[in-house]
Amino acid sequence: MDSSSLHEAQKEDGKVIQQINFQEKEDETEDELQQQTDIITYMGYELYWAAERGKINNVMLERRNNLQSLLTPNKNTILHIYITSTSSEDLEQTEFPNAKKETPLHIAARYGHASIVELLIQHAKALHPQNLEGDVEAARQMMRMPNQNQDTAFHEAVRFQHLSVVKILIREDCDFVHSANEEGETPLYMAAERGYSDIVFEILDKCKSPATGGPDGRNVLHASTIRKERGKMGALTLKEADKMGWTPLHHAANMGYFPAVKLFIESPIDREAAYMKDTQGNTALHLAVALNHELTMSEIIK
Repeated sequence: MDSSSLHEAQKEDGKVIQQINFQEKEDETEDELQQQTDIITYMGYELYWAAERGKINNVMLERRNNLQSLLTPNKNTILHIYITSTSSEDLEQTEFPNAKKETPLHIAARYGHASIVELLIQHAKALHPQNLEGDVEAARQMMRMPNQNQDTAFHEAVRFQHLSVVKILIREDCDFVHSANEEGETPLYMAAERGYSDIVFEILDKCKSPATGGPDGRNVLHASTIRKERGKMGALTLKEADKMGWTPLHHAANMGYFPAVKLFIESPIDREAAYMKDTQGNTALHLAVALNHELTMSEIIK
């Protein structure tokens, strides 16, 4: 770590390296203490001892982008130290979530720390080495844990467009794609609404029948239509209406988004959506006429 990174890490920790109280390490030799002192100077001694004693606190969990830059000479992160210094029994009893019910996995996923995501998942699996199914289930329980907004680590990875983390989480547990947060957003809807086509394609390619729901009764097809990104949404139905009674075809007609209208109408199944009325009694054709979208009107009438 260069001097500027060291200064930043120490400043973030709120301490500059000063004297170290070795009283709590009486059983260790002078050489061992000197070696550990060298390690501590890379990340701040208070932070190192907290991790080494298994004391994960809110400050440590909220290191944001410095989470991977605070390293020992062996390039171990705070979480490496914590995990290797804590027994499985202690770890299971540790109060992982912070005040916002965010786990280390939430933080790592939010800031795209793929290597730490891998580390946390592998350690969760190792909690029950005598039982393979137990290993997998322990990891899945951790990955599915929601924060106070009902966001899982997968929601965090999608929200901040960390494809590498998304791939890891999907590989471990595709059930992520069925959970919605307190806003009613499933991960697939979240990706479609933000225009993250690479994540949308990854979810559709790797997960069977992912949940597509979003807020206000909308689904992924509503979101992609509004963004004028039809993409791989062809397998989704046009007949689901949002709270206004608008199907994706209503939205496309209202915007005069002719390519989507044409594609929707050409499907024998989706064609029936042309006759569906919203809460005001309007069909997609009514909306197209009101805004004089001539190509859209012609296509629906035809």
